[in-house]
Amino acid sequence: PAKSGPVLPRDLLPERLIRVLEAVPAGAGGTLELIARAAAGSIDETVGNLYELLALGYVERGGENWKLTRQA
Repeated sequence: PAKSGPVLPRDLLPERLIRVLEAVPAGAGGTLELIARAAAGSIDETVGNLYELLALGYVERGGENWKLTRQA
Protein backbone atom coordinates (compact mmCIF):
# COMPACT_ATOMS: atom_id res chain seq x y z
CA PRO A 1 0.00 0.00 0.00
CA ALA A 2 1.10 3.54 -0.71
CA LYS A 3 2.13 5.67 2.24
CA SER A 4 0.02 8.68 3.06
CA GLY A 5 0.86 11.70 5.16
CA PRO A 6 3.90 13.94 5.22
CA VAL A 7 7.20 12.73 3.86
CA LEU A 8 9.88 12.72 6.55
CA PRO A 9 13.62 12.92 5.78
CA ARG A 10 14.13 9.32 6.92
CA ASP A 11 11.47 8.21 4.39
CA LEU A 12 13.93 9.23 1.67
CA LEU A 13 16.76 7.01 2.93
CA PRO A 14 17.73 3.95 0.89
CA GLU A 15 16.23 0.66 2.11
CA ARG A 16 19.63 -0.58 3.35
CA LEU A 17 19.93 2.41 5.70
CA ILE A 18 16.33 2.16 6.89
CA ARG A 19 16.88 -1.51 7.73
CA VAL A 20 19.93 -0.67 9.88
CA LEU A 21 18.29 2.39 11.44
CA GLU A 22 15.28 0.30 12.48
CA ALA A 23 17.65 -2.30 13.98
CA VAL A 24 19.24 0.20 16.39
CA PRO A 25 17.62 -0.35 19.82
CA ALA A 26 15.97 2.64 21.47
CA GLY A 27 17.40 4.01 24.70
CA ALA A 28 20.95 2.91 25.41
CA GLY A 29 21.40 1.55 21.89
CA GLY A 30 23.29 -1.59 21.02
CA THR A 31 26.57 -3.04 19.88
CA LEU A 32 27.57 -3.40 16.25
CA GLU A 33 27.07 -7.16 16.47
CA LEU A 34 23.56 -6.82 17.90
CA ILE A 35 22.54 -4.30 15.23
CA ALA A 36 24.05 -6.36 12.40
CA ARG A 37 22.16 -9.43 13.58
CA ALA A 38 18.87 -7.50 13.88
CA ALA A 39 19.37 -5.94 10.43
CA ALA A 40 20.28 -9.34 8.92
CA GLY A 41 23.51 -7.91 7.52
CA SER A 42 27.22 -8.54 7.75
CA ILE A 43 29.39 -6.68 10.25
CA ASP A 44 31.24 -4.87 7.44
CA GLU A 45 28.04 -3.81 5.68
CA THR A 46 26.41 -2.72 8.94
CA VAL A 47 29.36 -0.64 10.17
CA GLY A 48 29.48 1.16 6.83
CA ASN A 49 25.77 1.90 7.03
CA LEU A 50 26.07 3.06 10.65
CA TYR A 51 28.84 5.51 9.74
CA GLU A 52 26.68 6.83 6.90
CA LEU A 53 23.77 7.26 9.35
CA LEU A 54 26.20 8.96 11.76
CA ALA A 55 27.20 11.46 9.07
CA LEU A 56 23.51 12.13 8.36
CA GLY A 57 22.79 12.71 12.06
CA TYR A 58 20.52 9.71 12.70
CA VAL A 59 22.78 7.77 15.09
CA GLU A 60 25.65 8.48 17.45
CA ARG A 61 28.35 6.31 18.89
CA GLY A 62 29.17 6.05 22.57
CA GLY A 63 31.94 3.57 23.33
CA GLU A 64 30.88 0.19 21.98
CA ASN A 65 27.24 1.19 21.52
CA TRP A 66 25.42 2.90 18.70
CA LYS A 67 22.22 4.73 19.56
CA LEU A 68 19.53 6.79 17.91
CA THR A 69 19.65 10.58 17.99
CA ARG A 70 16.59 12.76 18.52
CA GLN A 71 16.46 13.31 14.75
CA ALA A 72 15.89 9.60 14.15
